[in-house]
Amino acid sequence: MSNNENNLEKSVRFVAMHYKPGIFNPDESLEKITGKRKRFLLRPAVWSGAAAAALILIIAGTILLQPEKGKTLTADAFITISVLPDETKIILQPGATMAYDKHFGKEMRWVSLSGNASFEVSKDKEKPFIVHTSAAEITVLGTVFDVSADEKSTRLEVHSGKVNFAPANFPVSFICTREMHAQFDTQQSELVVSSPESSCTINKTENRFTFSNLALGEVCRILQQYYNQPVSLTENEKSIRLTSAFIDKNITEIIQIINLTLDTHIELN
Repeated sequence: MSNNENNLEKSVRFVAMHYKPGIFNPDESLEKITGKRKRFLLRPAVWSGAAAAALILIIAGTILLQPEKGKTLTADAFITISVLPDETKIILQPGATMAYDKHFGKEMRWVSLSGNASFEVSKDKEKPFIVHTSAAEITVLGTVFDVSADEKSTRLEVHSGKVNFAPANFPVSFICTREMHAQFDTQQSELVVSSPESSCTINKTENRFTFSNLALGEVCRILQQYYNQPVSLTENEKSIRLTSAFIDKNITEIIQIINLTLDTHIELN
């Protein structure tokens, strides 16, 4: 299989993952670009599932131009599919806007986003791909993920790979992997992170922590970042799961409660 065929196959899979029926209208899009109405002799059943995604990709490839370096991309009434200079694939949902600098891909890969978008990031270990929103900074090396962002919050959903989610003006960040979600609310200064087996909520305004089936090693990492104090525990205690809530407690009080409850030996260094 040639590189072009391989890239097309990967692109079709990417679009199929994020395709939403009824949003993309090829007839109206072609008319908008060319000023001419085009009739497609296809049965309605064709526009469903992966087949629809493949057709959308092929049509989009003929009517959507790859962005030039240093440009703002805006999806108005239709989904916009674009390929960045580093071959990262972007799907912008209607109303979304994304911008990147003219130096994108040379020394850095940095984009700003408002709205909903899906990314399939081209791998480059030397140049992390960074998505900046009003509420958070998302850093990846090569992965597939969705971002929904506005002035009040940013939400991340990871489909593959690893993503670092770092809320703005917040002491704790998270490495999110497949099937993990993270959402930061700027008004409440609240971060919620969940995976299929656990979750946690950190509210800076209320100084509140809520842990649900979270590994103790991760709990200690969160406390260490939040309070900026070194925390240690034994290796065999890191996998112990904790479900608890702490409201307006300092780090010493939280550790004392955990040690008494789980008979552990967490220490402040």
